[in-house]
Amino acid sequence: MKVLFAIDYSNHSKHAMNLFRRMQVPSGSDVYLMHVNTPEEWPVSSVPGRALHLPAAISALRAKACTHAREVLGQLEKMFQSQTVNVHSEVVEGNPGQEILNAIEQHGIDLVVLGPRGLSRVTGFLLGSVSEWVLSEATCSVLIGRLQARQKRTSGSMRILLAIDGSPDTWAAVDFLKTLAFPNSSKLTLVHVIRKQMYQTEQVLIGERSGREQFAKLTEKILKDRGREATALFDQIRERLSSTNFSIEERLVFGHEAQEILKAARHTRAELVVVGSKGLTGLRRLLLGSVSHKVVRNASCSVLVIRSRESEKQTRSS
Repeated sequence: MKVLFAIDYSNHSKHAMNLFRRMQVPSGSDVYLMHVNTPEEWPVSSVPGRALHLPAAISALRAKACTHAREVLGQLEKMFQSQTVNVHSEVVEGNPGQEILNAIEQHGIDLVVLGPRGLSRVTGFLLGSVSEWVLSEATCSVLIGRLQARQKRTSGSMRILLAIDGSPDTWAAVDFLKTLAFPNSSKLTLVHVIRKQMYQTEQVLIGERSGREQFAKLTEKILKDRGREATALFDQIRERLSSTNFSIEERLVFGHEAQEILKAARHTRAELVVVGSKGLTGLRRLLLGSVSHKVVRNASCSVLVIRSRESEKQTRSS
């Protein structure tokens, strides 16, 4: 696996790294730590003297910013000493969004991790948000790390919410979770949303390993064929995750996708929401709004958007 961490100096960025360290990547993976220096980090206004000396002063500020970034990356490298991964560090100058996308292409990245820099719920992408730019254009999966309010620092079990719909991205997300080593007793909640009509009433059915027959009968009774299909999907995913140490709970919801995923994340106090990138393939669809885009914008926790190889092919051909 090849992972790119786009590092800035925000608490969200630090949280994203701490979160991913709890999800150990396979042995031999390549981890790239990258910081993009921008002119905003050079306090030119504080430079004394005449304008004649300004170019030299700017050059000195750039060098100072670069040195500081390398020191920070050097400290972050130590966080991976307990893992058998290959760590690479790089400091570049330019536009953060473009440089991150360039690095993804150059290194063949499978997952990019970054904080929600500029990710405004109101204006967001239209103001040039780095995170939304990367989220819409990256050809790989994207983890947006978001520090939750009053979050307790812990290295114990994790609470993860996986939104499933049976698409290629769903199975890519399941396989992705299987490749990582999560803390013992981590809880995985599977949520499948069946879209309802405006005049229909919202319903939530919750099932665990015990009482499987009752859960299956109830879903079929209430939702007929769609309930039976949902139960089959849950069973298939449970089977594929049977080798993991997850404690699995199922939530079958009759409602609207993004809204119900966000509700489930709050109810389960999820630290990480995992969704597919279905519908998130470029500016036009981004502005129209997709499920994954809405979840990223409004979730109070970190969100991992999975893009399968099939989604990537569709993106390139669209």
